[in-house]
Amino acid sequence: MRTKVTLILLLLNVGVFFYIFKFQRGEELKGPGTVLGPETSNIHSLEIATIGSDNPLKLERSTDTWTLTQPLQWPANQFAVTRILSELQQLRPYATFAVADLARNGRTLADYGLEKPPLTLTYTPAQASPGAPAPKSIVLKIGDTSPVGNRLYVLSPDGQYIHVVNRSLAESLALRLEDLRSDTLFTIPVFEVRSFKLQPPAPAASIRIANDNNRWSFESPFPSSVRASKKDTVLAINGLHALRVKNFLDTDAIDNTRTGLTTPELQITLIGNNRRETLLIGSQVDPSATPTATTGESQDPTVEYYARMEDKTPVFTVSLRVQLLETLRSAQETLRDTRVLDIEPSNITTISLSAPNLPQVTLQRLESSTPNPATASWQVVRHNGERGPQTYPADREVVETLLQKLTQLTAERFVDDAPSASALEDFGFNRPAREIALARPQVGGGASTTLQIGASSGTEPVTYAKLIGQNYVYRVSNAILRDTPVSALAYRDRLIRELPAGAQITGLKLTDLTNNNVMLETALPFPAAATSVPALTPERRQAIESLATQLRTLRAQRFLREEFTNTITVNGEERPWRYRLDTTLSLVGGSGVQTSNSVLYFSERAGASLQYVGSTDSNLVFEAAQSLLDAFFAVSYGPSDPGPTPPTTTPAPPTEPASTPTPVAP
Repeated sequence: MRTKVTLILLLLNVGVFFYIFKFQRGEELKGPGTVLGPETSNIHSLEIATIGSDNPLKLERSTDTWTLTQPLQWPANQFAVTRILSELQQLRPYATFAVADLARNGRTLADYGLEKPPLTLTYTPAQASPGAPAPKSIVLKIGDTSPVGNRLYVLSPDGQYIHVVNRSLAESLALRLEDLRSDTLFTIPVFEVRSFKLQPPAPAASIRIANDNNRWSFESPFPSSVRASKKDTVLAINGLHALRVKNFLDTDAIDNTRTGLTTPELQITLIGNNRRETLLIGSQVDPSATPTATTGESQDPTVEYYARMEDKTPVFTVSLRVQLLETLRSAQETLRDTRVLDIEPSNITTISLSAPNLPQVTLQRLESSTPNPATASWQVVRHNGERGPQTYPADREVVETLLQKLTQLTAERFVDDAPSASALEDFGFNRPAREIALARPQVGGGASTTLQIGASSGTEPVTYAKLIGQNYVYRVSNAILRDTPVSALAYRDRLIRELPAGAQITGLKLTDLTNNNVMLETALPFPAAATSVPALTPERRQAIESLATQLRTLRAQRFLREEFTNTITVNGEERPWRYRLDTTLSLVGGSGVQTSNSVLYFSERAGASLQYVGSTDSNLVFEAAQSLLDAFFAVSYGPSDPGPTPPTTTPAPPTEPASTPTPVAP
């Protein structure tokens, strides 16, 4: 019985709660469920008026950008406007009262602060279509704060209802002028900038840098196009984007003489897609003030200047970084690309190097060697008068290093942009120390860029560079002459010989030519009984095998000349060769075993890592590669090497005998 009564009471309670929630709450929230209509999703203009003020704030939208039009023309703070729009679109009533019921309850609009509201918002929706009627403005009156819940009374636009809404609406509208106007100056993003112009006071020439397909170049003040540094130019534009208004000046208190904006010190213009923005920089606010450091990581000092946007009337102050200001004032140098050559190494197919009194050297990329230009082989073409051109493989790494050095050649100083003939002669271009032509393929014919390197004739060597077809002279590092040798041997492949897989080294004989003493003579591979010979220790055996390995693949560290001679200059002294190394080679072929002898001559060691080698087979003299030098040293000097000196030990002091105790008399 009790269970049945409990269930009945529970059902009655659920019914009562449902009635209160559904009907009683519905009686309280009479009227519409939202304060504003769907037009808030497309608002064209806003006007915020406060009681007692005859100068409301007005904002207008152009595409997706909002502009403050009253009391001054200035870009609006997009975040502040977005917050207002969001509040209007999401405005929901906590409670709603019909205005018609106020008199019956002895209340008036004044009791809710809505007869003379402290804040009035007027907004105009956007036009539905170009031919549609102009939309009417909608007025939302905002009254007092409710006594309970710290909420707000607003009067519906049709004047029929009073809504209790969240107080955040008033907070979003009760903004100062400083909060509604943006503090940014330039709004054209870096990727949209098509041109960058700087205009110092007359008679100084203007500086204009244009962006053509992400390549920046000067259009003025140079007589012809000069490359600008993409990185430095973009950094400068980013620095302009970082500028912020520090203080707006009172219009009535502006002194044009003091601001210096009648004849600006600098005009900065960014040109984008069908729009442009120009900042006028006037006088320094306090000429006696020293630059102050900012609080960022860079700690760049800043100076405060008067400024104005060209198409706007407000005058303000802005803090400019000293480094940025110096960059802009001397942009023709600070933003200029310091690279002398604008080349892509993978596109170069031919390099020709010339120098006075030296035969021309040409390096050619063999396109058929590989489809990838980065791994293609190169060949050296040596032009030697009546003998005609000679070709042999080039060292690809050496050629790539040459291209890298040319690509990285930078101007230490921009010397002269319009040199006279006498100046060019002083710079050494009447007889260039180097002339380097770089050819690359191009549709309809090849394209070539020729670099000239000049050297001054003064006491202190100074090196200059210029391109044929341009008059710009750069001062460059003296190292460029060392990095661009006009010698076919400098680019020749360091691989002198590589025995085929079927060839074997069957014997080695090393002779000291000073006394014709045979230091080594052995067959390879070692006979089985060789291990029983006392002189052929395991260390000696390993040294000989290491030397044989180096002789299979013979490499040079650097070539000296292409003609073998019976003497070699060692440490400034002409000497005969010290050692002769005979290598017996055996090659198994279709006609049987063929045996040949290869001879190498070695000089004395000229340094810790320098020893010269002469090859009669290849008719070459070269420096031994470090691996060959080490292997030859172990064979030629190893047997007489005493090994490391044993450490010197200090003998222990002699031990004193124990003293005998003195007998004590009884």
